[in-house]
Amino acid sequence: MTGQINLKVRNGFSKDARYKYYPYWYLEIIGDGNKKVNITPSFEQIRNLLIDIFNHEKMVDNSRNRIHDAPKWIKYLENTLEEIKEEIKNE
Repeated sequence: MTGQINLKVRNGFSKDARYKYYPYWYLEIIGDGNKKVNITPSFEQIRNLLIDIFNHEKMVDNSRNRIHDAPKWIKYLENTLEEIKEEIKNE
């Protein structure tokens, strides 16, 4: 795999004065030739992306007769969610 994904934050562009300088997050994706693209996916889009990646990896594992890595990555995501819940609880 090539490329890089970075989380960036900048001031927002809201027309509502209350939110004019509200922090806004986006993903900076750097591809081949250092071409940069910025996107702000919804959580639903991120969820769908993860499902698509898992399905793709499962298909590749099946075609290569490999043991699925999915259980390992699911556990990793569960641990990450627990960390997030703990951080939210400690705010």
